[in-house]
Amino acid sequence: MENNLIILELLLPIFMGVSLFLFKKPNLAYFVGLFTSLVIVILSSIIFLQVLHNGNIIYHFGGWLPPFGIEFKVTKLKAFFVLVFSLVLFLTAIRHQKLIEEVESDKISMFYGIMLLCFAGFVGIVSTNDFFNMYVFIEIASLTSYSLASMSKKDTASKFALDYLIIGTIAATLILIGIGYLYAASGTLNIDDFIAKPLAIKTSKLVEIGSYFIVIGLCIKAALFPFHNWLVNSYRSTNGFILPFFVGISSKTYILILLFLNWHVFDFTHIKWFLILFGSIAVLAGSLWAFYKKHLIDMLIFSSVAETGYIFIALGIGNTPLVVILILSSIISKVPLFVLSGDIVSAVGHGIDKYYNLKSKMPIATFLFVVNAFSAVGIPATIGFAAKLGLLMSLFSQQMFLVILVIIISSLLAWIYSWRFVECFLYKQHVNHNIKSKQNFAIERKYFLSNIVLGVFAALNIAAGIFFEELFRFIEFLVR
Repeated sequence: MENNLIILELLLPIFMGVSLFLFKKPNLAYFVGLFTSLVIVILSSIIFLQVLHNGNIIYHFGGWLPPFGIEFKVTKLKAFFVLVFSLVLFLTAIRHQKLIEEVESDKISMFYGIMLLCFAGFVGIVSTNDFFNMYVFIEIASLTSYSLASMSKKDTASKFALDYLIIGTIAATLILIGIGYLYAASGTLNIDDFIAKPLAIKTSKLVEIGSYFIVIGLCIKAALFPFHNWLVNSYRSTNGFILPFFVGISSKTYILILLFLNWHVFDFTHIKWFLILFGSIAVLAGSLWAFYKKHLIDMLIFSSVAETGYIFIALGIGNTPLVVILILSSIISKVPLFVLSGDIVSAVGHGIDKYYNLKSKMPIATFLFVVNAFSAVGIPATIGFAAKLGLLMSLFSQQMFLVILVIIISSLLAWIYSWRFVECFLYKQHVNHNIKSKQNFAIERKYFLSNIVLGVFAALNIAAGIFFEELFRFIEFLVR
């Protein structure tokens, strides 16, 4: 039965996504999209529990066995992240009011449909056990991502979505070329079949060249410095509704694929310093850019560039559980921050001078923002602290003191630029009169459902920070 659930988890968003193209009423599309995302959360939860109890789940399309057939292989770690991604999808789908503000009403049904198709693409990328099938799902996720990025009331959305398409196509082409080299060397596209090949094949020059192409393509997709400009421009210009979805799923999926390839398929020892070097540059550059930003969303976008750098440093030092915790920390902290920043900007506008005394106007949003901002900085009792502590300890054990210095400088910068906004939220200097007191409750009610989900995220954030030893043991169990 669980095998059928895997394919249902893929087909349900595809079927419902295509069906939404036929709907014309935005409210109906909202309920269908929300119901579908809730069902996906339930399916993902059941599959995760099944994998925990019974081990890996394998599905062969059409009954064709590998290496000739297409295979899905769901491990504990893959099932866990699909569950996390489904929660991000649900949190995104529930924010209907935000979508109405950001997208033309006649495009809302199509928007929900494309978002579900995009999610199906990311599920396929994570679940597949076939190199070429992985490329196919990358293209599905990419094409739908470009469409989502272009659907905005902002004038620059189409231009930067086109740039996103061009860069994404280059990255996908590099991945496809790399897969071609792997097939030429091994004669198989099934990942497990490739792993079982003799060592002479897996260490051949063709495989080495192919792995380089795939790594570079995935680094571009993950927006590692210096391949980050597409992310900055598209995130700035797209609608705020879809930003949490992109931040929580898109780049994280490609980092996960790099992690799986490093863990199971290739030996990345020879490029470890490449990952650490560019990860460190991303950490420092992203933090410096964020430090100078006075717009809330701009600050979060550039701090996301820095967080990607942290993850790549962990990839470079070869600490798989730490990579997982850093990815999880980024999702749990950054997704709520982008949700809340969108709500705040909708209420008071852009510019740091407009955020003073926000706590009196949006107390729930202010509280949740502070919790997640502290986590992103690495304050104790948050998952961000556990992740950064684990990274520093791992670097110290390998005597990478220069990288430790970079992380410390970045963390200090993060504290300064985050506190600059938090201080405005909490204090009354230059009180903002843009919102009358009678409207305050209406603002909070408008995002009531999403605030409940964000409260759950905040509780998980703090629980993971307090019980971080148990978190590390759980992650080690998942990657075992």
